[in-house]
Amino acid sequence: MYTIYFEDGQVWQGDSIENSKWNEMPNKLIKRIIYKINKNEITLEGYEAYNHIVERVQFILNANQPKITKVLLMALSNRKVNIITFNIEKNIIESSIVDYGMEYYNKPTTGWKSGLILTNPHHNII
Repeated sequence: MYTIYFEDGQVWQGDSIENSKWNEMPNKLIKRIIYKINKNEITLEGYEAYNHIVERVQFILNANQPKITKVLLMALSNRKVNIITFNIEKNIIESSIVDYGMEYYNKPTTGWKSGLILTNPHHNII
């Protein structure tokens, strides 16, 4: 699902959307993250911190199998969070900017990882 390039040159390979292993990665400054979701590639670089959420919905009829509906990629810069939402069901990518602490349904998230700050943080969607 994603590859992380750390400041020290180490590379970390995340796992699948179902089990990203986000909390298992080393605690180092992130230089760049490249997410691959379906046929899309999303690169985030130069932000203060990074996070992501895999949104799941569990239907009563199929209670044992939650369905992944969205992946939210988040990057923090100057108390603003760039959110790139990949809607799995509709196969579309949407982008928004919110205040830090309001990133998921107007509530804060946990699990932020520190980044190597550049003067011009950016993202690229292919």
